[in-house]
Amino acid sequence: MKKMNFYLDTGFGKRCVHEDSMEFDDDASAEEIEAELTAWANDRIDAWWEEEKE
Repeated sequence: MKKMNFYLDTGFGKRCVHEDSMEFDDDASAEEIEAELTAWANDRIDAWWEEEKE
């Protein structure tokens, strides 16, 4: 197993840096790790769009 450290900086100061560690099989690809990082980050932030009303 290899352990990867994930970090998410929302840009709002030191208190808004999220950290976590995840374990992966030794043969986990960069794409698998990146997908897990993306899912992990998306669980910690919200983003949306709205049509502007005139």
